Amino acid sequence: MKKKIFIFFSLILYIFSMIYAQEEEKKPAGWNGDISLGIALARGNSNTTNIALSFSAEKFLSKNFKWANSGSYFLGRTDNIKNSESIEITSAAKWTHSEDFFSRIEIFALLDKFKNFNYRLVPHLGIGYKIFRSDKIEASLMTGISGVFTKFEDSGETDYFTGLQNLSRISQ
Repeated sequence: MKKKIFIFFSLILYIFSMIYAQEEEKKPAGWNGDISLGIALARGNSNTTNIALSFSAEKFLSKNFKWANSGSYFLGRTDNIKNSESIEITSAAKWTHSEDFFSRIEIFALLDKFKNFNYRLVPHLGIGYKIFRSDKIEASLMTGISGVFTKFEDSGETDYFTGLQNLSRISQ
């Protein structure tokens, strides 16, 4: 499995370096994002505490290249016994090649031992096309390949590759 992950990420880094090297004009911009924290306490026959933390950050590294990151952490306890804990992290890069055509690379990571995941890594590589655009909404169609690399808490590892098709709608 480690060899497959290495080959997949090597291919992604190679493609990333080729596309990024072709960028010429820099778009001056800083980071844009947010951080949120939520705490819920319930007291009664049992004492329940839930804590949620999330973040997002994005930046245009050049005129046509955007890097976006997000993540979340959740912890749940009842009567001081942990009953849930998960971490999710996503990092994505999007290149705009023309007004409608784009490519995207993304990696999603999940750690959640309460759902039997020691870890799950899901890298995506795809191309897309904006099929509709107006002042208030746009729709895109994307296709590509994904890898799924999972290590289960109790039953070993599994990994496979799959196709990716996505229809997205974005309100502006």
